[in-house]
Amino acid sequence: MAQGFFRRKGKTAEEADAFQRFIDQKLRELSHTPSGKKRKTSSPARAKIKFPAKKSAKGKGRRKRILLSPGKATMAPEKAKKAAAKRITPVAIVPKRPGASENPYLPKPYRVLDYVRESPDTFTIAVDMKTYHDPGQFVQVSLPGFGESPISICSDSREFIRLNIREVGTVTKALAKLKVGDTVLIRGPYGRGYPMQALRGNDLIIIGGGCGVAPLKGIIDYVYNHRAAYKDIYLFLGYRSPDDILFQKELEQWKKDYHVHMTVDENKQQKFCYEATTGFVTDKLKAAPIDNHGKVAFVCGPPIMMKFTTHILKEKGFNDDQIFVSAERLMYCALGVCCHCMIRGKFTCIDGPVFRYDEIGHIKND
Repeated sequence: MAQGFFRRKGKTAEEADAFQRFIDQKLRELSHTPSGKKRKTSSPARAKIKFPAKKSAKGKGRRKRILLSPGKATMAPEKAKKAAAKRITPVAIVPKRPGASENPYLPKPYRVLDYVRESPDTFTIAVDMKTYHDPGQFVQVSLPGFGESPISICSDSREFIRLNIREVGTVTKALAKLKVGDTVLIRGPYGRGYPMQALRGNDLIIIGGGCGVAPLKGIIDYVYNHRAAYKDIYLFLGYRSPDDILFQKELEQWKKDYHVHMTVDENKQQKFCYEATTGFVTDKLKAAPIDNHGKVAFVCGPPIMMKFTTHILKEKGFNDDQIFVSAERLMYCALGVCCHCMIRGKFTCIDGPVFRYDEIGHIKND
């Protein structure tokens, strides 16, 4: 190599041989440490074998990269593994209950036992899920190919559960096509329900608006099964129109056992509805002669309705620890991992959906 270089520079062969011997001598000296031990060199015998990168259609010799997000950020495979290890989040441990899913992420198949059309856009199904649950808890219901949706349990039975579902999206519209005998996938129950055991011996005021009546029906059924444990029960139920009234078959029984007050926002066709007056349920509550002595209030409905309802209860002397609200948020994991259901620094799926009023502060129309 040295001879060819020197010939191009006009040097003689003797000069080229002398320079080559000089280079060889220096390489031998550098290959030994002061202690006499050979040290590693970058000679071909010791060089690390490098496999050529696969050529892509867009360019030659590009390294394979991993897409981290829908954006343009990418990362090499070895770095991606380290980054993924740092992003692992511990899963919240949910106490097991009879009939609940062993794997909190894995649903189980259940059979539809009953199907009732409550209103033009609302229906109730009963499934053979035998599990213990508190009023106010929810389950994640899914159908393959359509997705998953959180649904509140609106019954108090250990042999089955009832789910009141409103058709508002892809999943719920697919669930509306179910028939008795079909199979549906469910995981849960999840969340914190109403503390019914701790509230024994009180009067209960149940205030629901629209589809918010469904989670409260779990309380109504629970009280019916434990009637001696509670005193007077007051129901304030508000709906948009007579066609939107839920659980009409149960209303006759509720009339016998409870103090029922029901309103509809409008009744353009002047349809007959069960002792319902035209107006807002908040006006009905405000006019009712109710104080805070020995009473507990449960509120569930649209945010604006809950806001005014809690204000009226505060005007009537109710303390924050006498008011329980049920928050509605879109919950994906139901385990406090995805953080999609945060409200005032709390997870709706594990800290709720039932909150005492002093836990989340004043309700805003958001």
